[in-house]
Amino acid sequence: MFCPKCGTQNQKNAQFCESCGYRMDSGVEKPVKRPYAQNSSGHSSNDKNPVSGTVFILIGVIILLVSVFGAYIIFGTDVFAQEAISEEGAVNIVNNIVNNTTNNYPGEAKNFVVSKPTKVKQNGKTVWQVPVKYIGTNPNIASVFNGKSVFIPTRGTKDANGQIQVTLTLPNGATIDISSNTQGVGTIVIVTPGVLPEAPPTTETTTATETATQTPTQGTETKSSSAHKETGIDYDVDGDGTTEDWELVY
Repeated sequence: MFCPKCGTQNQKNAQFCESCGYRMDSGVEKPVKRPYAQNSSGHSSNDKNPVSGTVFILIGVIILLVSVFGAYIIFGTDVFAQEAISEEGAVNIVNNIVNNTTNNYPGEAKNFVVSKPTKVKQNGKTVWQVPVKYIGTNPNIASVFNGKSVFIPTRGTKDANGQIQVTLTLPNGATIDISSNTQGVGTIVIVTPGVLPEAPPTTETTTATETATQTPTQGTETKSSSAHKETGIDYDVDGDGTTEDWELVY
C-alpha cells in the first residue's frame, strides 16, 4: 500500500510508513487551505486596486495635454504641420534660385553647375547640402554663388494655405525665404527680395538733334533814317597834308 503522506509503497497492512513513519490507518490527509490575508474591506490582498490604475491614466493624459498646449503656445500651430523636403525638391529649389538669377543675366545659365545633394548636420539640424558652382566672371553673381553650397532644411513648415515655407542658406551665408506647394517640387516663390543678384540697370541712349542758331559774329551796320549827318571841307582825313571833304554820321 502507498503512504498517503509521502507516497512510499509499503507492505500490505503496514501500520506505519517505512519512509516517513506516518500512521497508515489514520486515513488520507486532507490538504489544508491557507486563507489569504484580507484587508478591511474584505477583499484579498492579491486583488488589484482599480482606483490606483485610473489615477495613473488620468495623470498621463494630463501631462500629454499640458505638453501639447505648451507647444501650441510657444511654437503655434505650425509645429504640428511639418512637411518633408525630398531630394528632388531640394534640387528643384536650387534650380529655381539659379533660374531667377540667370533671368536677370541672359547667357549666364551655362556657367552654373548644380550637383547631387547630400544630408548633413548644420547647427544640430539635418539639412540638404546642394553644391552649386559658378564658373562665370560676373562679379554680382560671384558675390552670391562663390563656389560653395546651398543649405535647405529637410522639413518645411506648412502654413494655413497649404504652402510649405522654408528658409535656406545661400553660398555667401545670406538667408532667403521661399514658398513651395509640395515637398519643394512645386512652383517656387521667393519671399525675401533683394538677396539674389538683381538685374543690371539699363542704359538708354538718346540721340538729340541739336539745332544751332547761327548768330552772325559780325553784323552789318545799319544806319537809321533818323541819323544825324554833318559834312565839311578842308579836313586832312588821312594825314597826308591835303584836305578832303568829310561827312560825319551819328
